[in-house]
Amino acid sequence: MAPWLSQAQESYRLAARARILGSRQTPLATYNYFAPNLPFYARREVTRYHSPEEVALYFQKHPEGMLCIREDHWKQLADALPPNLRVLARSPRFFRTHNVLLLQGEDPVTRSAALPDQKTHIK
Repeated sequence: MAPWLSQAQESYRLAARARILGSRQTPLATYNYFAPNLPFYARREVTRYHSPEEVALYFQKHPEGMLCIREDHWKQLADALPPNLRVLARSPRFFRTHNVLLLQGEDPVTRSAALPDQKTHIK
């Protein structure tokens, strides 16, 4: 495959955003979507899920995790997704009709910045 052609695929663009916006340790998963070259471009393992229950458990275990889903599957997952979910990227599918979204749960930077307790407040 020509290099320019592979860069036109959604998996290349989504993986590039995942690498920029998350560390290599940030878990990456998909829901009812998979491109065989996504793990290669993302430079990490990609877990595949097929039910809303699996997605809910994924975000419970990995609140900072990233998830790729087809945009038309958003509504069927609504109850399983955390309320603080962010859309990091939207990419048209290569020769297909639906967009793919790259989502992320809690921002790892915000999550790690704990609020000070009463003892640490400066008066």
